[in-house]
Amino acid sequence: MTQIPWKLFDKYHSKICPQPGVGMVFFPLDPEHCTAIKEMIKDVCKRNELGFLGWREVPINNDALGPLAKAIVPSIWQFFVKAPMRLRNDDEGHDGFDRTL
Repeated sequence: MTQIPWKLFDKYHSKICPQPGVGMVFFPLDPEHCTAIKEMIKDVCKRNELGFLGWREVPINNDALGPLAKAIVPSIWQFFVKAPMRLRNDDEGHDGFDRTL
């Protein structure tokens, strides 16, 4: 767990969801696998009562990588979720949300 840079995520937080959960995913190069994994993540979120808010591709600079590394570099994405309504707005509820993530 790390401090979240909320200014980068303006699109994903609001008064209704001031601090969404953020997940990091390193996708394989195959677009079909990426699509399948994205759908799986959405399904897992739904089954765990996490409101799926969206995806964000992480901007990266591959200029320092050599040709072999560039050939296999993963696609890095973040996804955002809203806490389940069943969690109270207190420290215990937030701890439960962190454990669910």
